[in-house]
Amino acid sequence: GKRYRVQAGVFRQRDNAEALAERLRQQGYEVYIRPLGEQYAVQLGLFRDLERAQKVRDRARAEGFEAVIVSEE
Repeated sequence: GKRYRVQAGVFRQRDNAEALAERLRQQGYEVYIRPLGEQYAVQLGLFRDLERAQKVRDRARAEGFEAVIVSEE
């Protein structure tokens, strides 16, 4: 089935991805850095349920992070 991740940023340099990941971890998020071609995506969690992903996205946005939902089959 479909799964959802909350993406907080995409960076060309891993250092920048790590810096954002660290800020998110300090806020209590479970954070992953995933290579996307030449770039690095900073993502929060993996959700089977869109509503749960939306809650995490909304919380991250409220805390000033530019979070969006990305889905995968």
